Amino acid sequence: YKYNLVTFLPLNLFEQFKRAANSYFLVLLMFHTSADILLLSSSEPNSLCYVETAELDGETNLKFKMALEVTDRYLQEENAMAGFNGLIECEEPNNRLDKFTGTLLWRNRRYALDADKILLRGCKIRNTHFCHGVVIFAGADTEIMKNSGKTKFKRTKIDSLMNYMSIWWERFARLLFIYCAWNILCPCNAQVCPGFLSFSLVNDAGQINYQAASPDEGALVTAARNFGYVFLSRTQNTITISEMGTERTYDVLAILDFNSDRKRMSVIVRESNGNIRLYCKGADTVIFERLHPRNLKREETEEALDVFASETLRTLCLCYRDISHDEFEAWNKKFMEASVATSNRDEALDKVYEEIEKDLILLGATAIEDKLQDGVPETISKLSKADIKIWVLTGDKKETAENIGFSCELLTDETTICYGEDIRQKLRLKFPRTAEEKQKQIEKKRRAEAYKEQQQKNFVDLACECKAVICCRVTPKQKAMVVDLVKKYKKAITLAIGDGANDVNMIKTAHIGVGISGQEGMQAVMSSDYSFGQFRYLQRLLLVHGRWSYIRMCKFLRYFFYKNFAFTLVHIWYSFFNGFSAQTAYEDWFITLYNVLYSSLPVLLVGLFDQDVSDKLSLRFPRLYVLGQKDLLFNYKKFFRSLLHGAITSLVIFFIPYGAYLQTMGQDGEAPSDYQSFAVTAATSLVFVVNLQIGLDTSYWTFVNAFSVFGSIAIYFGITFDFHSAGIHVLFPSAFQFTGTAPNALKQLYLWLTMALTIAVCLLPVVAQRFLSMTVRPSESDRIQKNRKKYLAEEEQWQRRQSAFRRGVSARRSAYAFSHQRGYADLIASGRSIRKKRAPLDAVLGSTAGGTGAGETS
Repeated sequence: YKYNLVTFLPLNLFEQFKRAANSYFLVLLMFHTSADILLLSSSEPNSLCYVETAELDGETNLKFKMALEVTDRYLQEENAMAGFNGLIECEEPNNRLDKFTGTLLWRNRRYALDADKILLRGCKIRNTHFCHGVVIFAGADTEIMKNSGKTKFKRTKIDSLMNYMSIWWERFARLLFIYCAWNILCPCNAQVCPGFLSFSLVNDAGQINYQAASPDEGALVTAARNFGYVFLSRTQNTITISEMGTERTYDVLAILDFNSDRKRMSVIVRESNGNIRLYCKGADTVIFERLHPRNLKREETEEALDVFASETLRTLCLCYRDISHDEFEAWNKKFMEASVATSNRDEALDKVYEEIEKDLILLGATAIEDKLQDGVPETISKLSKADIKIWVLTGDKKETAENIGFSCELLTDETTICYGEDIRQKLRLKFPRTAEEKQKQIEKKRRAEAYKEQQQKNFVDLACECKAVICCRVTPKQKAMVVDLVKKYKKAITLAIGDGANDVNMIKTAHIGVGISGQEGMQAVMSSDYSFGQFRYLQRLLLVHGRWSYIRMCKFLRYFFYKNFAFTLVHIWYSFFNGFSAQTAYEDWFITLYNVLYSSLPVLLVGLFDQDVSDKLSLRFPRLYVLGQKDLLFNYKKFFRSLLHGAITSLVIFFIPYGAYLQTMGQDGEAPSDYQSFAVTAATSLVFVVNLQIGLDTSYWTFVNAFSVFGSIAIYFGITFDFHSAGIHVLFPSAFQFTGTAPNALKQLYLWLTMALTIAVCLLPVVAQRFLSMTVRPSESDRIQKNRKKYLAEEEQWQRRQSAFRRGVSARRSAYAFSHQRGYADLIASGRSIRKKRAPLDAVLGSTAGGTGAGETS
C-alpha cells in the first residue's frame, strides 16, 4: 500500500505541495504578517496616514496617524529602510486600544512614541498610497487579539435538558439580559473627539470634501461652509478662510489642546490687522465658569441651551478673548517651557492654559442632533415591559453615555441614578525568596482571588437590582467579561447586540449574538447568530419570532414525547399477554411508517407555523414573553405530564380493543378477534387519536394544517389497504403477511364502534380539561385570543409613536465636549496634515452656492 500510519502525513503533504498553487499560497502565508506597526513614513506630506478603525472600535470616521519627524525625514526611500537601526523600548502587550507608551533610541537621541504613531492590526489605510513601518507586536500579542475571546460552541439550556431526554431544543428558551453597544443605538457614535475642527480638506474636481475625525466635527465645518464661511487651506502657521466671499488669512500662534478633563479647546491667532485673539469652544459648564462678568449674550444663550437640552441635542459653547501683545509674549514664554517639559508635561500645560483662558466673551452656542435609529426608545420600552433587563456596555465617557441614555429613554427624569466607583486593585510583582515567603504569596493570592470573586458577585447582584445598567469606558474584552459574569452568577440567558468589531467578543460570549449590519463593517454580523439592519428589529425578533419559536418548540416536544409514549408503551402492555415473547403489537410496516408518514407532518407544521396570537398583538402585549422566561411551557414537570398522558393513552388504546375482542363474533359469522385484526384496530385508533390530538393543540388553523391532519389519516388507510392486498403479498410474500386483514376487519361495525369508544375516551377528557382551564383560569394569551377582534379594531386606530426619542421633557444639557480621547492639536500645529493643493476660491464659492451635496463628511 502507498500509505500506512507513519507515512500518510509526510507523503500526503509532499503530493499536495507538488502543486505550484499550494506552494505559492504557503509561501505567501509565511510572508503575510498581521501586526501592530510603528509608522515610520508614508506617501502623504510629512508622513501623515489616514486610517479607518471600524474593525477595532466600530467607527468609520477617518483618524489621523503620523510618523516622527525624524523618521519622516530620513526613511522615505525603501533603500534607506535597510539602514534603520533604532532601538524601540515599549510597554508589554496589552488590550488598551487607545494607549501606547514607548521610546525610540536612534541617532543618539530619544523620541517619545504614543498611540498616534501606531497602526494597529485591523485598521484600514485610506487616502494613503503606501506607508513604511516596523512591527511592534505580532500574532497573539497584537492589541486586537488581546481583546478577542475564544469561540465557544453555544448550547442552550433546553439543549442541555434534552441531552437527558434525547432531543435538542431551540435557542430562544428564555431571555433575561440584553447587552448592546451605543453605536447601534445611534448611527453616529456617541463618542466625540472634538479637536478644534480636526479635519482634512480634499479637493476633488473643484469640489470640497471634508474628512473629519468625527461626524460632529464634519457637521460643524460643513454647516459653517454652507453659511458662507469656508475653510480653504492652511500651513503650519496660517489658516485661510473665505468669509462671505472675502479671503482672510490668520496666523496661528498656539493651540490649547482638548482633553476629557478640560472639556474645551482654544486657538490663539493673529488677525491681518495685528490683533491677537483667543477663540475657545467647549462644554457649557466649563465655559460659563471662565466668562467675563459682563456678557450680554449669556442669558439668551442659556435660554437657547435649555431649548436644545429639551430636544436632547449635543451642545457646544463658543467664545473669544482679545489679548494684548505684552500679555501674549509673557504667556507664550511659559507655554514654550511647559511644552518641552520632560516630566509632568500635561499638568504643566494645563496650568498654563488656565492662565490665558479667562475673562471670555460669549459668542453663542451650537447644537447637533445625535439622531437615534428609528424605534429605539419604543424597542427599549417594550423589551423592559417583557421583563428583559437591558445593560449598555460602551467605551464612552460617563457623561456621554448618560446623555444618550436619556435620549433613548433607557433613563428618564424620574430615574434615580447610582454611580459606581472605579475601584482597581493594584498588585505589585514580588518574587519570593524563601519557602515561607512563597507560601505567604500563594495565600495572599488565594485571598485576593476570593475577594475578587466576591466583588464580582456583589457587582452582579447590585446591577440586577437596577432597572437599567450602563457600563462606561469598557474595552472589548471587558464587555465580554461583564456578559460572562452574568452567565456565571445569575445562570440567565444572555443576548448581546452590536454593530462594530469592538462588539465581536461580547457577541461571541453571550448565549445569543446579534449583529447589526450597517456602516461599521461586517465583523459583528459575521460573528453573530442572527443579524439585521436596525436595532428596532430586535423587538420583533424576540417578542414575536422568539416567543412563537418557544411556543412551537414546546408544543413540538410535548407532542413528540406524547405520541411516542402512546405508541411504544402499547408493546409493554401487550407483552403481559404474549408471554413476553417480543411479538409486536402492530404490523412491522406500521411501526416503520408511524413516525415517518402517519404522525409527522401535522406536528412539523405546528413546529414551523403555529402562533397563539398575531404578531401585532404580540408586540402590543410584551408581557406574553414572560411565559418563556419562567419555563412554563416545557420543563421536567411538563415532560412527565406528557409521559403520563402518553401512558394513559396507550392503556386505553390497548385494553379497550383487547377487551372488546374477547369472545366476540363478527356480523358475518367470522371471528375478528385474531391477532392481526387486533393490531389493525389498535393502530387505526392510535392514528386517529394522535392526529386529532395535534389538532386540539393547534392554535393557528390554515388549510395546510387541516390537510396535514386529515391527510395523514387518509395516507394511513391508503397504505394499509395496499400493504394488505393479495397482489403485493404474491410479489413479496415474506415482507407482507397481513393479507386481507384490513379489508376484512374494517368492514365490521363492531370494530368501528370499538375505535370510536377508544378515541372518545382518549380525547374527551382533554377537551373538557381545556374548556375548564380557559373558563376558570385562562392564561393571558387565552384572554387576548378571546378578545382579539376587539383588539384588532383598536389596532386600526392605534398610532404607534413616530418620534425617535421624546421631545420637550428633559431639562438636561447634553454635553458635546465629552470624550476620553485627546485632540489633534499636535498634528494641526505641526502643519503635517496639510494638503499640497487647495481649490481656487471661485471654484469653492461655486460649489457652496450649488447646495450642500459637495460637502459630505466621511
